[in-house]
Amino acid sequence: DEKRILDFMVDMDFTSNMMDNYLKSYIKKNDIDKKSIKDLFYEARRDKLMKGRIGTDSYGEPIYISLEDMIVNGSKAKLGGGEYELLSSLFLPLLAKKINFELLFIPHRVITSNQNLLLSDELTYGLRCTQAKNVFYIFPYNRTSIYGEIPPEVQGAEAYAVKMNTIHSSRKVTKVTIPTVAYTENNTTQNMTIDVIDDKAKLTRQTITKGINKGNYTNDVINWYDFIEDDRAKYQTTPLEETVKKKEKEKLLQKIAAEKEKEIKEREEAIKKNLEEEISDIKVVSLDNFKLEQIGLWSEKPELKFTETHTVEGIVKKVGNNYTVDAGKLIGSQVDLDEKEIKERKYDVFFEYARSYNENITINIPDGYDVQGLDKFNYAIDNQTGGFVSTAKKEGNKVIITANKYYKNNFEPTANWSMIVEFVEAAFQFTQQKLLLKKK
Repeated sequence: DEKRILDFMVDMDFTSNMMDNYLKSYIKKNDIDKKSIKDLFYEARRDKLMKGRIGTDSYGEPIYISLEDMIVNGSKAKLGGGEYELLSSLFLPLLAKKINFELLFIPHRVITSNQNLLLSDELTYGLRCTQAKNVFYIFPYNRTSIYGEIPPEVQGAEAYAVKMNTIHSSRKVTKVTIPTVAYTENNTTQNMTIDVIDDKAKLTRQTITKGINKGNYTNDVINWYDFIEDDRAKYQTTPLEETVKKKEKEKLLQKIAAEKEKEIKEREEAIKKNLEEEISDIKVVSLDNFKLEQIGLWSEKPELKFTETHTVEGIVKKVGNNYTVDAGKLIGSQVDLDEKEIKERKYDVFFEYARSYNENITINIPDGYDVQGLDKFNYAIDNQTGGFVSTAKKEGNKVIITANKYYKNNFEPTANWSMIVEFVEAAFQFTQQKLLLKKK
């Protein structure tokens, strides 16, 4: 309840003369006037998640070692922290920039509500900040978080809010609703090309993903050295091998090379596994190429971009002189609703978050062949809950297929269930369609 929240915050008074003096020192030491709050967010993310704390010096200041040192040498250090610890790393920057902010106590929107809240474990913390007329939010972050992102579990939830820039005795608890993010902001676009090679296929796919969708790929696509090299380029840090004595350098370089090779192999296995899980009945014969084009860690370039090329089996099948292509499956596995659920659902629908997917597929027609079955790939379902819209056409010696699926909201009442079924069923039926490449 409100009293418990205020009691929790009794020691968080940022209005004292002691705090004022400390802030002046902090501002001068960290060149705060030259940095935006966005810059300071990324610095906090770096301090907590790209450096390991091994202790403090004689003045009580933290001593850090690099993430690379921790990985290559197995050095033990404290990395990261709990939700509140991560969030509180932004208190000083916000105070220093004279930005009014409120500490938020937010129940998971699906598990519970403010009225039914029993345990502190059911809460997520957040900050609601106001600068001039601009309102923005900061939440506990991870290594790939983008400034201003709102986690899916709190979007649309009602939160308790307490102003932090006031003395404790005058604080009050108010209620605010956390905004939801448009489905277009959580997007994955995939551009795929298929070349037929007898009963196999060469599959090249570029993935561009942003918002919450990006989290489906980061752990498998971005390895430790991608983070390290991006950090080095951004902050001009010194490579680990340049911090040791000359006689130790060669041995260290060998350890770094071995670590990089291990991470590359782990990524390759993860990428092959992911493709086989995404596209039913596909079998990866080999991963022929992979390129991480954009790491997607910064507000200026928030999209994760990568391209992969595989030799695969299972999508193309030779039937006499002809080929069948399971083209519908190339958009990935889709939900197959059973008849009982379609007819008898009685509960509201809580989606994890609003989101969208765009698939652009090019199938190169082998010389001497023509294509049949394009008409089966055209769908046009759009309603207030979401949609599935697809087209297929022949352009020269290419088949061009587009498929767009989107969930417009993160919540739908039971009354809208039939509209959800409409586009979800269309997407599944699309995956059952095949093309025939017929010998001329």
